[in-house]
Amino acid sequence: MSLDIHDPETEQLVRTLAARRGLSADEAIKLAVGNELQREDGTLSLWERIRPIQERVLSRPATGLDADKAFYDGLAVTCLTVLPDDANTIHGGYDTRPDSGAAENRRLSHQHG
Repeated sequence: MSLDIHDPETEQLVRTLAARRGLSADEAIKLAVGNELQREDGTLSLWERIRPIQERVLSRPATGLDADKAFYDGLAVTCLTVLPDDANTIHGGYDTRPDSGAAENRRLSHQHG
């Protein structure tokens, strides 16, 4: 098989690599293509990259506890949605209404800077 390169940029890249490495144009092309194929072969698929994480999670014993919506909602204690009607009760990014858990908001603000 014979390659006839018509792209000036490709020709310049081949010449530059050949000059830097002291190779012929054919050797430079062989080196570049070989390196690219080797790099591609060494790339793990997404499934191969996450497999160790899955195995680590599955290796832990089941707790027997049920996680429900209330549990997940409780994890977002520091998340605050400001609605226009609440504009007078929001100060410094924290809800300060008496029933809003303001003490918890202040405690968290000191922990997280």
